[in-house]
Amino acid sequence: MSNTRRGLPIFSEHGSFEKIFPKLIPAQLSRIAARGHIRGVKDGEVLYEQGHSAPPFFVVISGELEVVQPSTPVETLVTVYEPGHFTGEVGTLTGRRSLFRVRVTKRGKVIELDRQQMLALIQTDAELGEILMRAFTSWYWKRILLVVRLVQVQESKTTWELLSWST
Repeated sequence: MSNTRRGLPIFSEHGSFEKIFPKLIPAQLSRIAARGHIRGVKDGEVLYEQGHSAPPFFVVISGELEVVQPSTPVETLVTVYEPGHFTGEVGTLTGRRSLFRVRVTKRGKVIELDRQQMLALIQTDAELGEILMRAFTSWYWKRILLVVRLVQVQESKTTWELLSWST
């Protein structure tokens, strides 16, 4: 693993990456695994697509996931999830559609929870609930900034649809 962050600079400015994408410790991973199921993932596998309603919640045990914005002429890498990181945003909580595609770039294992399992985890585990809620709400505001930047780069029908999803 490299210490260089890959993805849009908006997520590495002023140390915000760790706030938005905290790395969970083994004890926390064990508590999450008890609520969902562990499964293998392979290179190139898409875990969910842009527009997916209420996408599952994934925690990376091993391997690597990338988050990309596929609606521009050239796919844009948003960020990379490594072991201990997790997917999700406010839309994960509310059941709204995802703005991004999440794809496996290095085979490994993930913990998968559906939306109901994730909500139950947040409601019953105070420590994890606080971590997830802080990350999801921070990600919400960064997502709005990202969409605004995408609109500045390319004014397209799809980009305006993305903007409407973020509000």
